[in-house]
Amino acid sequence: FSRHRAGTFDLVEFDNVHRLLVAGGEPTIMPEFFNFLERCIDAGHTDFEIQVTTNGTTCSDRLKTLVKNFSKFFWVFSIDGFQDLNHYIRYPSDWSSIINNWRYHLSVNKTVTLNTTISIYNINTLDVLFEFIDKEFPNTYVNTVSVTTPSYLSPLLFPDRDSVLRSLERAQKTRCYKNSHEAKSNIDYYLGYFQDRSQLDLYKLKTFFEFNDMLDQNRKIYLKDHVPDMEKYRRQCT
Repeated sequence: FSRHRAGTFDLVEFDNVHRLLVAGGEPTIMPEFFNFLERCIDAGHTDFEIQVTTNGTTCSDRLKTLVKNFSKFFWVFSIDGFQDLNHYIRYPSDWSSIINNWRYHLSVNKTVTLNTTISIYNINTLDVLFEFIDKEFPNTYVNTVSVTTPSYLSPLLFPDRDSVLRSLERAQKTRCYKNSHEAKSNIDYYLGYFQDRSQLDLYKLKTFFEFNDMLDQNRKIYLKDHVPDMEKYRRQCT
């Protein structure tokens, strides 16, 4: 077993590796990753498992050709929201490219699983993403992790309690929830938390708006257009 960030592939020992996890940066656009795959093919070492975490937006013809040589090549797509919300959270990303690449990988018998990071940005719309996956890519395994630092991005800070509860209750009805231990554990925890929550940390919420406003100004895309349920709470923090 070996875990590598793209750019450190020269450290991989072909004779000893059985499973390689590649993450960090975006491997699908890194020449180092392409060169590594070519080295594996040239050396005849293509029988170990490779798991690549990607944002899903890019899959060149060169990469498609290389991947065909590996029988145990698995994709992990990092997707945090449906359509434009994913673009906002994981800026920049193109939804149509993600979906087309996803369908391509499945068409050539490559497994695609998901990593979804639960944060203040998407805690109230997880149901939308999960319902889409259930419909378009049934039985996809969705691993969920939660933002804990910085604390002002934590999903616990989302101000609209009722909106979160509605979303989580709907998410509980999906196969994404039922088929994933991580998704089930996280959603059940947040459902219990928001059911019992009596106070909101306005200081942290103010910090979130200050941080996010700087991001918006830099990227020229805006919270009010992608997470409108947040905007109406801005005045509470002033």
